[in-house]
Amino acid sequence: MKKSIIFLISLFVASNLMAQVYFTEAMKFSQTFPVGTARSASMGGAFGALGGDMYSLSANPAGLGVYRKSEIVITPSYNMKNTTASYFGSKKDEFNNKFNLNNFGYVATINSKKSSGFVSASFGISYNQLKNFSNNIIIGGVNNNSSLADEFWFDANGLDPEGLDPFGSRLAFDSYLIDTVNNEYLINVPLPIRQRKSIETSGNIGELAFSFGTNFSNVLYLGASILINTLKSDVTTYHYEYDFQDLDALDDFMYQNDLNTHGRGYGFKLGFIARPIEFIRFGGTFQFPTTYRLSEEYNAYMESSFDDGSYYPVSPTYSDGSLIDIGAFDYTLVTPAKATGSIGFSLAELVC
Repeated sequence: MKKSIIFLISLFVASNLMAQVYFTEAMKFSQTFPVGTARSASMGGAFGALGGDMYSLSANPAGLGVYRKSEIVITPSYNMKNTTASYFGSKKDEFNNKFNLNNFGYVATINSKKSSGFVSASFGISYNQLKNFSNNIIIGGVNNNSSLADEFWFDANGLDPEGLDPFGSRLAFDSYLIDTVNNEYLINVPLPIRQRKSIETSGNIGELAFSFGTNFSNVLYLGASILINTLKSDVTTYHYEYDFQDLDALDDFMYQNDLNTHGRGYGFKLGFIARPIEFIRFGGTFQFPTTYRLSEEYNAYMESSFDDGSYYPVSPTYSDGSLIDIGAFDYTLVTPAKATGSIGFSLAELVC
C-alpha cells in the first residue's frame, strides 16, 4: 500500500483517524534538534551568524566561508534521560543512557591570499545527528474506569469476527478479552484493573551534508548544502493488565505493538552571513522542503491467562487462519520549508 502525505504549516485538521495518526508522525519527524559539535552545543547552537565550525554545515552553510584552514572534527556524546510518569496517582521512573555520535566531518579550505574580492572557498562533508529517539517510559497504576479492552470492544461493534482488525480487536477476540453473546460483543475484563505500560523507543534522524562556502572581502559569506537525511524510528509498546483483586475469571493479559519506520530524505539549503561592521554579523538560511520516502512495518501480539489455567497466545492472522508475517506501509513525507535569521556580536572587537 502506498500513501502520500504532504505536511505543511497550514495543515490544521486531520480528516480521519489515519490522517490524525500520521499528522503526529509528521510532527515527530519534521521537528529536529541538532546538537552539533561541543563548541556549538556550549553556545546553544547559536552559530547561524558566526560560522567557522563543523556545525555550520547543518546550521548555515555560509559559515564555511569563515574557515581559514582545513579541519577534521568528531563529536561523541553520552546522553542520560530520566522520565517520570504519573498515572492515577502512581509515579514511575525510568532511565535511558546511551553513547551517541553527534557530529563528524571534514572541511577543506582554499585561500586566495587576498584581503578583498574573492578571499577563500571551503568544501565540506559532515554528518550531524538531527534528532535522537532513544527513550524508555513506564506508566502504571490502578484504573477504576476503563480497560484497553474497551477500545477493542468499541472497534469490534457492528462487525463480524472475521472482519475485525487482525492487529487489534481480532487479537482481543481470539484471546477472549472480548466475546460474543447473542451477536453482541461483551468485555471479559473486570474493573478496577491494575495496568502497566512500557514504551521503548530508539533510532534517530541523521543528516549527511555536502556543503560549499565562500568569503568575499571578509564581509559577505555565501554557502549552499545538499542534504541527505536518514531516518530510523523503532517503537515497541507493552501493555499489561492484572486482575489483582481476583474479581473475574481473567488473570491477566499483555498486548505488544511494534512500529518500525525507516527511510531517506533529500533537501537543499542556502545561507549567507554579512558583516557590515567589525563587531556585528547577520546570518540567514533558507532550507527547502525535505522529501522523505518512508517504509513502515508494524506487528502486534497478545496473550491472556485465566484462573482455570487456560492460556491464549495469539498473533495476527488472515481470515483463513494463516499467520500474517508483518504489516507494511509506504508513504511520502514532505517537511515544511524553514527560514532562519541570526545576529551575532563580537564583544572583543566592540571593546577594542
